[in-house]
Amino acid sequence: MIQFIEGLKEIPFVESVSGSGEEGYNSYYGMNVSPKITKEPVDQLDGFIVAKYLQKETGSKFYPFIAGVYGALNSKNPKQAAETARSKSLADMKKRELLRNVMSNMGLDGKVYVTYDLWDDEFYWEIFREIARSLEPFEIQERVPNSGKGMRMNEYPLRTLGKMQSVIKNGFLDEWFSSGLYIPAEVTEAVWFKERKGVNFKIGPMESESIYDDIISENGIGIIGLEQPEYMAKATSDGNGGIVPAQVRKTVPYIGKSGQNRVFFSDNIADIAIFRMLDGDPSFQRAVTLAECYGAISGKGKSSKSYPEKVYELVKLGGGGL
Repeated sequence: MIQFIEGLKEIPFVESVSGSGEEGYNSYYGMNVSPKITKEPVDQLDGFIVAKYLQKETGSKFYPFIAGVYGALNSKNPKQAAETARSKSLADMKKRELLRNVMSNMGLDGKVYVTYDLWDDEFYWEIFREIARSLEPFEIQERVPNSGKGMRMNEYPLRTLGKMQSVIKNGFLDEWFSSGLYIPAEVTEAVWFKERKGVNFKIGPMESESIYDDIISENGIGIIGLEQPEYMAKATSDGNGGIVPAQVRKTVPYIGKSGQNRVFFSDNIADIAIFRMLDGDPSFQRAVTLAECYGAISGKGKSSKSYPEKVYELVKLGGGGL
C-alpha cells in the first residue's frame, strides 16, 4: 500500500496526501458552481483523474459534491439569501448533469450530489450541530477572512436551509454570522460522506481549502491536496492612465468566469487551438498535463495527437451541448 500512496503522490498536480487509507479509499470532491454553465473549466477534472487512479488501484468509489447553494451564506439580507439559494440550486442541478456525463465517460463508480441532497437529510444537521458546538464563532471570525460578513443568523431565512429547523433549535446560531457557517458546513459535509458513503478521503485544492482541511483531518478524514490552478489575467487599466500588465493569477479549479482565458467544457477544437494555446499560458499547460495523466491512468498510453486534440478529449468528457 505504501507503493500505491507513492504512486498517488507522483501525479503531477497532487501536492500532498494525508491519511492512511486503512479503512478504504472512497473519496469526495466538494466544489462550487460557475456564474454560467458555459464557463465551467476543465481544471476541475483534476479530482476526477485522482479518483480514477484510486478506483483503478483499489476499486474505490467517488462522490463529487456541488455546493453552489453555500453561496447564499454570503448574502447581506434575507431577500438576497432566498433568491441566491434558489438560483444556486438551479445552477447546482445544471452542473450535476455535466458531471454525471463526466462520471459516465470516465467510467467512474459513484454518484454526483448537490447541496440539497445533504441539507434535506436531518442526519446532516445532527452532525452540523455537534461540529458547530465544537467551534467558537468569534474565533472563526478572527481566523477566516470575511466570516464576519453576511448577516446575523437570527435574520437569515432558515427555510432555505433544508431540514435544519427540524433538528436545530431557534437561537442556537444567533451568535454566528452567515458567512462564518462555511466552516462547520464544509466540515459537516465531509463527516456526512464518511458516515453515509464510507468516504475516507477529501480531494480538493490545497491552498484555498486549508482552513477547512485542518478541521476535517481532525475528524478522521484524509486529505488529497491538489495544486492550485493558474491562468493568465489580461492587462488592465490602473485607473490613472497606466496599464497593469498581464500576469499569472491563481484560481480555483471548479469556478470559471468571463474574462479568464481557461479551457472550458463549452470550448470546441477551434477555441482551444486559436484562443487557449498561447505561449506560456499556464491554464493550457495544465490542461495538457491533465489530458496526459488521464491517458496514462486510464490505460490509453501516450497519444500522437496534437496538444489541442488532447485537450479537446477532456472537453468531450462533459458530453458537449453547453
